[in-house]
Amino acid sequence: MLKLLAHRLVGRFGRRYGYDVTYMDEMIEEDFAGFRRFAKLAGLSSYSYGLPPGPLFAAKFIATPAAGCGPCVDLVIRMAEEAGASRAALAAIARRGGPADPDMRLAADFAEAVVTNGADLPELLEAVEARFGRRGRTGLAVAIATAQFYPMVKRGMGHARDCAMLPPEFRPARAA
Repeated sequence: MLKLLAHRLVGRFGRRYGYDVTYMDEMIEEDFAGFRRFAKLAGLSSYSYGLPPGPLFAAKFIATPAAGCGPCVDLVIRMAEEAGASRAALAAIARRGGPADPDMRLAADFAEAVVTNGADLPELLEAVEARFGRRGRTGLAVAIATAQFYPMVKRGMGHARDCAMLPPEFRPARAA
């Protein structure tokens, strides 16, 4: 009975966002207790730590493709739009050189530095804390980590697909 409910809830999520939830359905069947623990992460990954949607989703948007799953990035885009973040603003973040909201750019640069362990991470940590406070810094760190969690699980289960499936406006500009 609980498994059936879980399948229905997962299916509803998939239909809402146009997202393939096959890997979650497999988890439900393979180890329901494990899936229940997996599902608890949704509460953490959707918690904003008081951050506005723009910076929060900018960080998630940068962190997710680093984990290598185009459909997961598309999911982040859809969730960002639903939360009130602009699709155009996220596209500007994706192109890396285009004009973008300064708070979103800071969050995106921070996410990039965290994901790559960039040399500018110490300065970005200070800038993020100065702009968003310690709570916001923690929120961005959690957003970055949870944005990579789902694609990693999906890939490990053999369900990840290539990021080339992103809409053109979200593909980084190529160097000439």
